[in-house]
Amino acid sequence: MTPQNFIGGKAQGRLVGGNLTVLADQGITLGTQSVLSSRGDMDLEATRSALAMDSGARVLSQGGNIRLSAGTDVNLATVDARNENGTLNTEGSRLA
Repeated sequence: MTPQNFIGGKAQGRLVGGNLTVLADQGITLGTQSVLSSRGDMDLEATRSALAMDSGARVLSQGGNIRLSAGTDVNLATVDARNENGTLNTEGSRLA
């Protein structure tokens, strides 16, 4: 992963009402203690590489849908969409 696609340390991303989209040509890494949270939909896509979440990273939905997609591997930590029904579609990605 390249540093420009790293959301790390104790990064906090919190949206009260809107949608969150992160689209990267390369990979996306959510570092330990990173938290992305929104009441809207969240879409994180690494088009040609992996999407990785370190063990303490969290993606939290407070009513919206969560979509995580990568061109290669998807490594998940905590993905919490408890207020919505959810599905998992690997679409050719390897899920770890």
